[in-house]
Amino acid sequence: MNIATLLSQGGDSRITIDLASGLNQYFCPPQPSAAITCLGSCTASPISEAGFAAAISAHHRLADDPAAIAAESDSVSRRLLDHWGAADLAKALLAPSGTDATLLLMGLLAAETPRIPLVSILAAASETGSGVPWAASGRHFSTLTPLGEAVAKGGLIKGFSPANLAMTVALRHPDGTPRRPADVDQAFDVAVRNAPGRPILHLIDGSKTGLNTLHRVPSGAEVIVDACQARLDGARVRSYLDRGWPVLITGSKFYGGPTFSGAVLFPKSRWSSRHEFQLPAGVAAYAANRSTLLRWNAALAEMDRFAAFPAAEAARRTRILSGAARQRLCVLPGVTLLPAPIPDGEGWSAQQTIISFVVRDARAPARLMGLRDLRHIHQTLARSGILIGQPVEISDHCAVLRLAIGARDILDPNAEASLDRVCAALETLIASDFCCDTGQRIPLYADAIHAE
Repeated sequence: MNIATLLSQGGDSRITIDLASGLNQYFCPPQPSAAITCLGSCTASPISEAGFAAAISAHHRLADDPAAIAAESDSVSRRLLDHWGAADLAKALLAPSGTDATLLLMGLLAAETPRIPLVSILAAASETGSGVPWAASGRHFSTLTPLGEAVAKGGLIKGFSPANLAMTVALRHPDGTPRRPADVDQAFDVAVRNAPGRPILHLIDGSKTGLNTLHRVPSGAEVIVDACQARLDGARVRSYLDRGWPVLITGSKFYGGPTFSGAVLFPKSRWSSRHEFQLPAGVAAYAANRSTLLRWNAALAEMDRFAAFPAAEAARRTRILSGAARQRLCVLPGVTLLPAPIPDGEGWSAQQTIISFVVRDARAPARLMGLRDLRHIHQTLARSGILIGQPVEISDHCAVLRLAIGARDILDPNAEASLDRVCAALETLIASDFCCDTGQRIPLYADAIHAE
């Protein structure tokens, strides 16, 4: 079996290659393509030449030898811990994707208290992913497992309690503006107090629209950290692990590895035999596999490249690209940026690397484009070789598109030229005479901000 086919297996239907287009559901091919311009690392990136070469090398090492596969899994886990400087603090457990990693972590927690329901308290799915609430409650989040087994989406996974729950808290108002931190903290407080079981608070370090979850941890809650965007440095990862908080990460978002490479960094201070031998039985269907290892090797090639780049220069480049992206988007007719957190620090991980924006309908400027319209823009761009972040529906009244700056962009000396191409194509599409949605007039996003 060839390497491109293997890279597209061992996940779910989202990475299956469509025979007609040669792309997966993220509009990424299974091999490198110099023709694609990507500023969409918050969703997915096409595999790079360096990543593809690393995957080929791993494929040659693995073949179909179970012993070689086990050794490669250990090697990838060690390299991952070394990247974060966390070898003394954590075990790295690989998973096909970030959502699979969430499920695996919930299985580890269920093994600790098998008779007590787990109540996951997390940000709205618009900030994490549509499948995350399902995974956080021990339920199937797709119609296909990584082993290729057909399942009922939302159905209970064997070994998990049917009493498990997922409760969500909105981080934004319906118009897309962020809620006040004190209000978000209070909402999490209430959810923890009302949890009918063991409250597990999912702290987001970098949501898919560019927010963080909490400013203080409610009394009585356990914390796990969703850092699946991987837009943080090793110091923050270690600080979480030092507190005994497991961390979820991927190599396929900020770092630009191929889609579907997840992992749980689980504190060694908490690890025991029950985590290894008392997992819910159904978790086995979501385990890492040979294709996971190939994708992780590709991602680690990008992580190694970024780690070798001088930190001060990475920070400088990130500030430049973030500022340039905001400036270019701000002057596009019909585009308004969502407010974002003020950078707290000078390093690259403190900068804004996901820029979310709403778009007005060119034919009816009093109307914001809805999810269907933004999907049309996103897909039209993708079919022309331009990838940006998939549209996100925050509420019935607000959907956003996103530009994302990733590690590969920071290292690319031509990144600003790519940004020019993306913004020019966006401007053309936004001004074009199309509209998928119909419905009543809603307040302009800028008007809503002014009203507050």
